[in-house]
Amino acid sequence: MEKIFGANQRQDSLIRVGKVYYLYYGFGKENDDAEHGYNYRHKFDHKPTPEEIKACILEAIDNETRARITGGRVYDGYKINLSGESLLT
Repeated sequence: MEKIFGANQRQDSLIRVGKVYYLYYGFGKENDDAEHGYNYRHKFDHKPTPEEIKACILEAIDNETRARITGGRVYDGYKINLSGESLLT
C-alpha cells in the first residue's frame, strides 16, 4: 500500500473506478504538528475478495509497525536504528 497525503480524517473504503478498485485504509500523520495526514491506498485490477483486502491491510500494519520499531527512536539525544537481525521473525 502507498501513502496518499492530504487527508484530514480516516477514510476506510473500497471504491470502484472503471474496472479498477481502490482500497483506502487508516489515517496517520508524519508528525504531531502536521496539518494534514495520510491514508493508505492500494489499487486492485479486479474486485478483491475479503481475504485479499484483509491480507493487504495486515501487510500495511506489519510494515508500519516494523518501521516504528526499527527506526526513529532517540535516546539521550542520539538517533537509534535497530537492524533487521534484532527483530524476531
